[in-house]
Amino acid sequence: MKRRDYFIFGIISIIVAIVVLRIGKGKENRCTVETQATIVAVEQNSDFDFEKSTYTYSYYPVIEYKIEEKTVRKQCKYLEKEYNTFKIGNQISILYNPDNIEEYIISKNNTIVYTSYFIFAFGIAVLVVGLFKDDSLSYY
Repeated sequence: MKRRDYFIFGIISIIVAIVVLRIGKGKENRCTVETQATIVAVEQNSDFDFEKSTYTYSYYPVIEYKIEEKTVRKQCKYLEKEYNTFKIGNQISILYNPDNIEEYIISKNNTIVYTSYFIFAFGIAVLVVGLFKDDSLSYY
């Protein structure tokens, strides 16, 4: 890779990190009312790995919460590889959007923030590598 490619890839990574962080923070700013949700089911998703000829499984909790007279039932985007991570009947704290009760976030879940910081740090690292890359040694 040439020095220019490192810069392009690093800048794209940084831009993606900023966009992901802004989306996450936007949802965090909209979802301001706290309530308790109950895990009512755990859904399983399976993917077949052709190289290993095995299935891998992911588990998603289905939560239910009641706002005024409306009951909302949603599958969480949060996944785990272990089924027993989620116990049906357990309560979790969520924050929902008072203008759109279908939109929610799990309280104290900073996955989006940490992911965007990781992508940002990766982009900076690629830019630094690009600074010290010597194009005269490249054969391509």
